[in-house]
Amino acid sequence: GGPRRRCCRCTKCRCGGPRRRCCRCTKCRCGTFFLVLSALLSLVLVFWPKDATWQLQELTIDPSALNGLIQAFTSPTFNDTLNFQVHTVVEVFNPNYIAAQAGVGKFRATSGPFVLATVETEPMQVHPHSSSVVRAVSNSTVDRQVSKYLLGVLPPAAFSLTPRVVGEVPAKVLGFLTVIVKMDCEIDINVLSIVSDPSKLITGQRCSQRVHF
Repeated sequence: GGPRRRCCRCTKCRCGGPRRRCCRCTKCRCGTFFLVLSALLSLVLVFWPKDATWQLQELTIDPSALNGLIQAFTSPTFNDTLNFQVHTVVEVFNPNYIAAQAGVGKFRATSGPFVLATVETEPMQVHPHSSSVVRAVSNSTVDRQVSKYLLGVLPPAAFSLTPRVVGEVPAKVLGFLTVIVKMDCEIDINVLSIVSDPSKLITGQRCSQRVHF
């Protein structure tokens, strides 16, 4: 009605006197505002991007390439160029409560001044707050210079290496919003595991992730 509409439009409110209803109207507006604010804060806490975690499940390399790789890691007289592929299966846990359709991811693994591998991940569906399987293929080239570098940095007893892996994955969330997930990781590798148990090649990881809209 007329009096209620005029009351809700008023800007100054004093309790008591002829404008008492306006004070109740202001309280109603304040209550609605705080309710909406609480709902928005809850949504932010639930849907704020959290870093995914991952674990190597499988690693496959051609046996002939494996023999050449062992020579490159151990022989001071290595004087060849070795090109090989590594196929991996990784389990990724998405802690966020929204799903995503990930595209082709592109990464580079480096140590010192050398690129040890370029990696591509296959497109995949990332399920909300659950684990998904990611398949990746890496391509590497080891020549005399890389072999010489690795012999100089690999500890004789431990044979461990910590390359840096940097890259990005495009993803679509909520069906229409495209984001870019950038990753920067340091990965601890036990080189000898590639012969005995490739699934235990990675012994540790420290990753940071950023989401760009």
